[in-house]
Amino acid sequence: MNLDEYIAKEIGLKSWQLSEHFIFEKNKVKENEATKFNNDQIIFLFSLSKSFRLNFEEKDSLKIYNFFVEKNIIKEGDLNKFMASPNDKREAWNKRF
Repeated sequence: MNLDEYIAKEIGLKSWQLSEHFIFEKNKVKENEATKFNNDQIIFLFSLSKSFRLNFEEKDSLKIYNFFVEKNIIKEGDLNKFMASPNDKREAWNKRF
């Protein structure tokens, strides 16, 4: 048993989860690069989540973004394109999740 496992056992830690600002990459923890949203993107993501009646807070921009990427509403890396395209926004309303 290494020191980390010993400490976790002693304090009774059963499970843990990485913050949304970090990811596992090749068995190492790295900072998530996709966490940098500008103010317009933050406002847009929050208003989009509210329009779908989702229970997110404004500070949860990355969680909101990941939710819409997982549901195939926004393509990963194409947030600005989605924000600028009225057709993409219109099509988002027709998708079920």
